Amino acid sequence: MNTGTIIFLAVLAIIIAAPAIVIAVAVKKLNANRLIRTAAYTLSNGGFQQFDDRPRSLNGCESIYLSQIRSDFPDFDPTAVYTEAKRALEEKLSEKDSLKIHNTVISGYKKALYEKTVVLQAALQYREGGMLLQKRYVLLYSYLVGKNGTVLTANCPNCGAPVSDSSARICRYCDSLLVNPLGGEWKFTDISEG
Repeated sequence: MNTGTIIFLAVLAIIIAAPAIVIAVAVKKLNANRLIRTAAYTLSNGGFQQFDDRPRSLNGCESIYLSQIRSDFPDFDPTAVYTEAKRALEEKLSEKDSLKIHNTVISGYKKALYEKTVVLQAALQYREGGMLLQKRYVLLYSYLVGKNGTVLTANCPNCGAPVSDSSARICRYCDSLLVNPLGGEWKFTDISEG
């Protein structure tokens, strides 16, 4: 063999071996078991779904929205709301195997005249088809005033002036404290994957 052939074969060996070495290092770093499970799950489901064993990230904005919520509802207790959210999710997803709720956060607050809605996000997991799936759910927790579309009105217990704003805490006529003037109620109006 001449020198040119030896150099050609050496370069060819490097070109062939380099990708194999890169792939071997990548597989080792990416946790081979997870990679194999992901590939098997993806192939068994038509190649379009992705498996991931890490909890979904959430858009928690409690530091922004909690003060706004408490200005409308001074007795608002986020811990109690998270407990209610867990119960509502467990009820909705009761048929799911190995359901576990990792975390729930406040991610928004929407105000309308007769409805105020706290937007929650929850990260959870459950088993489906033998695989552990991580999901994010959005829950709308609304304070509703009025039944079946009717508009409620209330009067100040001190001076009798009309109160038409569900978030009013002080009578605008006599400055008396108002507690739940329109008699609304909290309930989950929507729970969906998101």
